[in-house]
Amino acid sequence: IGLNEGGELNLLAFVVVLILTNIVATCLCMAIGVCSRRVADANAVASLCFLTSILFGGFLLNKDEIPSSFRWLAAASFISRGYEALVVNEFASNPKTFTLTESWSNDDDTNSTKLPNEVPVPGEKVLFTFGFHPSLVVNDVVWLCGEAVLFASVSFFVLKRSDFASGGGDGGRKKSIKSSSFLSRLRTCFGIIASSTLSPSTSSAGDLDGTNNDLLARRVIESLSPGGSERAALLDAAMDEWRQDESEEAPGSVSSSSIFVDADNHVQHARTDSLVSGDENLSANARRTSETTASEFEDAHDKEGEEEGEGLSEHLLSINNDDDSAFTPLTSSLVIDDEPKPSPAFSFSRVTCEVKVWTRGKQRRKVILRGITGIAGGGRLGFSQSMRGAAFEDNAKSAFAILGPSGAGKSTLLDILAGRSAEHQKNFTVGGKIRINGAETTSTERREMSGFVTQDDVLPGTSTVWEHLLFHATLRMPIGTSTNALRRRVGQTMRDLGIEKLADSLIGDQFSRGLSGGEKRRVSIATELLMSPGIMFLDEPTTGLDSTNAAKVVDILSKLGSRHGVTVLLSIHQPRPDIFRLLDRILILSSVGSVVYSGPSVSAKGFFESLAYVPPRPRDVHVADFILDVVIKSSKETTSRVCRDFAVSDIFTLNENTIEMLAMEASSDAVVGNDGADDEERGNKTKGSGSACSSAKKCLAPMKVQIQQLLARLRKNATRHPFLIATHFIATLFTAIALGAIFYQCGRDTGGVQNRMGCCFFILLFLTLMSLSSLPVWREDDLLSRREILAGAYGVDGYFVSQIAFDVIVVRAIPPLFFSLATYFCVGLHLNFFSFVNFTFVCVLTNITASALCTCVSIATPSNASANVVGMLLLLVNVVCGGFLLNEEQPRAKAADGSGNRHILVKILTRLSFINHGFQSMMIGEFLDAGTFYFTPKLVESDPSKKSSPSSGGGDVRVPVSGKEVLDFFSFGSTRSEMRVHVVALASLACAYLAIAYFLLKFRVRY
Repeated sequence: IGLNEGGELNLLAFVVVLILTNIVATCLCMAIGVCSRRVADANAVASLCFLTSILFGGFLLNKDEIPSSFRWLAAASFISRGYEALVVNEFASNPKTFTLTESWSNDDDTNSTKLPNEVPVPGEKVLFTFGFHPSLVVNDVVWLCGEAVLFASVSFFVLKRSDFASGGGDGGRKKSIKSSSFLSRLRTCFGIIASSTLSPSTSSAGDLDGTNNDLLARRVIESLSPGGSERAALLDAAMDEWRQDESEEAPGSVSSSSIFVDADNHVQHARTDSLVSGDENLSANARRTSETTASEFEDAHDKEGEEEGEGLSEHLLSINNDDDSAFTPLTSSLVIDDEPKPSPAFSFSRVTCEVKVWTRGKQRRKVILRGITGIAGGGRLGFSQSMRGAAFEDNAKSAFAILGPSGAGKSTLLDILAGRSAEHQKNFTVGGKIRINGAETTSTERREMSGFVTQDDVLPGTSTVWEHLLFHATLRMPIGTSTNALRRRVGQTMRDLGIEKLADSLIGDQFSRGLSGGEKRRVSIATELLMSPGIMFLDEPTTGLDSTNAAKVVDILSKLGSRHGVTVLLSIHQPRPDIFRLLDRILILSSVGSVVYSGPSVSAKGFFESLAYVPPRPRDVHVADFILDVVIKSSKETTSRVCRDFAVSDIFTLNENTIEMLAMEASSDAVVGNDGADDEERGNKTKGSGSACSSAKKCLAPMKVQIQQLLARLRKNATRHPFLIATHFIATLFTAIALGAIFYQCGRDTGGVQNRMGCCFFILLFLTLMSLSSLPVWREDDLLSRREILAGAYGVDGYFVSQIAFDVIVVRAIPPLFFSLATYFCVGLHLNFFSFVNFTFVCVLTNITASALCTCVSIATPSNASANVVGMLLLLVNVVCGGFLLNEEQPRAKAADGSGNRHILVKILTRLSFINHGFQSMMIGEFLDAGTFYFTPKLVESDPSKKSSPSSGGGDVRVPVSGKEVLDFFSFGSTRSEMRVHVVALASLACAYLAIAYFLLKFRVRY
């Protein structure tokens, strides 16, 4: 750059100050981080601290013009200390002489003082003009060291305190036990849990030691305890007392119960006997005992808890009282009766998958799946029992499971069968035929008639279960469905999955407690079951669940076929014995993606025992564990031999024959349909085959409905988690008032001109940095929005419009008005209507443009960390080229040797900087036709402890200049037309960034 070339000491001082400043900033971030409970809080506090330090850094606000009441902030600003040390190091001992160039007209007779075109000025005089003092540089360096030690010490002691609090629990425990009212309330909860035992269906290994009861007790304490450090102590104390009294409780009072937190953070108690089937339910006497216990607990609730319970009752009553006629066409597949509902036959043959990989710079093809064949469902075929054979036994279970070791290709196969992303990626090559009821289908058709539940539960944490399911029902049910029918469908689905008691419970996220893992998994299943799909795919639905909840989920899935006519295909790593018994058919993959077995689960034991080279199954090992042990622990040669033997087995032949019969039946139905036959029997069969699935195709709601529902959910999210919006409003209001006080009634001398420019630039800088909040918002919603868009809940257009509308109107348009209403008049900016309107419009547009740019970055980057880095770099480039830090040189100001020529890249970046356009538009509105200003260079050093005055003596020069001459001096535009050009350019950049964000979202959300 050509900074001070006085000697090595100047270079050393430059490096040392930069390192010290960086250390202080890092220690400050550490202190804020250890004192904050959430990352969002730490980011907000750190941003405000940095902005405050930048404001008093010495280049936005003239140091001699700082009000006395705010000088302590300037003294505490580490940027002010570091910047002053750097500037003094640059100008104080610089052997070069600087030149003050003429940018005003000396021909004006009104100017009482004349200056030559070029005035040589030594470096010390430059420092005095802008309020810097060489005598204070040592104090600045010492202060930087002191601040680094202070912030590091705060971090250390806070960490030390938190470590002591977590390690020494006795004191906290004794203190917590003193809270008798709170402990009595806990004992009420534990009394209910202790008076209940597990039902026979769930009292398996792992429950006998009270593990599930411990989990319930922990949920109660974590829901009721106000602080994290006290929860462990409360749990230990209450559990000790409970275990002492547990043996005294009378056995036999049975109640399946759960504790959950509702939308208003009230603890609710709900029996969960509806989660199990009728034959597994408790006895009538046990149910009456459970109901009595539940009613006693509800009576102990406070008034707010009762009101919440009434709200849940209103939901269910409104469902029961709806008009049946409006619901009849939509619920035929959901009403449970004694007659099993047929499910579609889903078959696939010779499915293969290869992927291109690069190893050491060379491309090769890796085979993931090798000729996979299987069949699931089949109750809608109309074949006789002799034709169906053992492949389609009419029983209560109809789940098809894909088993195998990790890396066998289970998820890849499930994605291909469901028509998801794998077969559409460029590096993947997929082969084979996939049929539904014998008719070959495309990936688009399979997506339209099926539901897919991912391995992780991606749900909106701030919505209740009822709100989430009603949201999906409104958007995905056929157009014209009445509200009563929607509510009936949601209520029936919740009853089917046993989650009706959780209707008003928050789903929960990382900031608030909500449903358990098993409850979230059932909500995810209910989301897809709402549409009554003919086929449901589930990617490892038991992952992350305890054994009891995993068995409960699979039990529900296995009965969807008989009750609702749904063919269920799921992948699972290693099922427990009770889960294996719930599976109708299984497909076992080897580690290289070959078929080890595909057929009825009851026949798997006989097949593997028939293989002489396979070791016999130990008596204490279940068949499911035995089969997977054979696949995982056997050598590659043994596994390959098993695959070859299965390919010539009777089970494999039966699968091939059944698939062929399905194809022939579908072909004959198509021929008969084309011949125009209209007999009732063929019509019923056709309806039960191909058209049965097409009737369950997903529907996309109109754009208006999508936007309304998405905006309603955003509003509820903002209401229940108001931190982000509250931070924007409170921080902006506080900053606007503080700026008005700090820059109160700026003068018209050199310091006043600097303060006016600094105030306007800081406003734009503040709005720009606050727009970084758009990065995590889009990133956090990215996974949920993509899942819901791919599921057909809404389209990219509706999602983008609703998100932008909510962000622009609430977060980006309203907060900048605080600067117009408070800061503008307090600072004493140009009192002109058009200048005021221009100032307001530029503030709003700058905020929108910065947010749109951050939106592009958030959509284009793969993670929050990369989004933060890229977003910050782009915003800093806009700040550097914003017109305040980098002067827009004019041709007449260039040096004779051509060193003033700027690189073409810098010019392009300047033209593309939205801050540059906003700042120049503000400056033109502020100084054009704004009267006379005064240039007051200081030729001697003033007392640093006293505020300088324009009238101070000692050789100070006072040159009157017009506002247009000020604009010319700093190389800004000086006409109204140029101001309008900058505003149009700013609006164009905002529209361009929004368009880029839209196309990036379109490209990202695709199969």
